Amino acid sequence: QATADVAAAQAEVESLEVELQDTIVVAPFAGIVGDTIVKMGDFVTDNDTITTVTANEVLEINLPIPLERRGDLKLGLPVEINNSEGKSLGMGKVSFISPTVSSDSQTILVKADVENSTGKLRDGQFVRVNMIWDRRQTVVVPMTAVGFLGEERFVYLLEGVGEEQKAKRQIIELGLVKGDVTEVVLGLQPGDKLIVSGVQKLKDGSAVKLLN
Repeated sequence: QATADVAAAQAEVESLEVELQDTIVVAPFAGIVGDTIVKMGDFVTDNDTITTVTANEVLEINLPIPLERRGDLKLGLPVEINNSEGKSLGMGKVSFISPTVSSDSQTILVKADVENSTGKLRDGQFVRVNMIWDRRQTVVVPMTAVGFLGEERFVYLLEGVGEEQKAKRQIIELGLVKGDVTEVVLGLQPGDKLIVSGVQKLKDGSAVKLLN
């Protein structure tokens, strides 16, 4: 009888251990636990949300791209993520392109993966995204070096050596402008010596003295 009682007790212990295992919630991945929705003593079912777990190391950004750009879309395209003030928060790459079009907005859903080990971004955050459609070598100059006269845009180049250095007025054509720099598509060559400060006081042929 004693042996039977021990066996029954052991079986009950094993059954309780199985039930105990069912009460342990294990996250499917490493992350940060969010707000706990339930408290001790609450009754929950299989479909109830207890809390959330967020992994912020790599985030996915959803981008609605106009249908007209469908021919330019491809996996791996780089994207730049900025905050509301235009400050860069990081870079990402296109990882998914929807095969369908939204009937309401006539846009294509594109997703980009963004590495976020520094924690600058948060899940659910709204950001501004620049899709980089193409890359090319170009000449870029600070806006402080550019002069404006009507429709004309110009810069001053440094010519000559020693005491004979002078400012030469050079007509240019601007391309894309981003922040405090601008692309120059015509009028400058790599290696040109550009005067970037004090240009308001210059005119074509002005003598220039460099300050060390």
